[in-house]
Amino acid sequence: MASSPALSLFHLASPSLPDAAQVLALRVESAVSSLGYMDVLVDVPDEDGAEAEVAVDADATLQVLDERGEARAQAHGVIAAAELVRG
Repeated sequence: MASSPALSLFHLASPSLPDAAQVLALRVESAVSSLGYMDVLVDVPDEDGAEAEVAVDADATLQVLDERGEARAQAHGVIAAAELVRG
């Protein structure tokens, strides 16, 4: 019996990221009557050996996915900072 790939609970969509980018971790800080922020750790696969780039100030949407992979909820924002870590 072949195993199916694990379904991710989150997806980060941005013109700055490839569709294959996968959310690995998420930390959310929010409070009533103040701006919130999210730290999102994303795995961005190499595409044809090209250097990955993430544009700061790019629009982004974090989606919470259901068991079918469809968006149940989403939060819109802007990428305020990005750090590329090679491993």
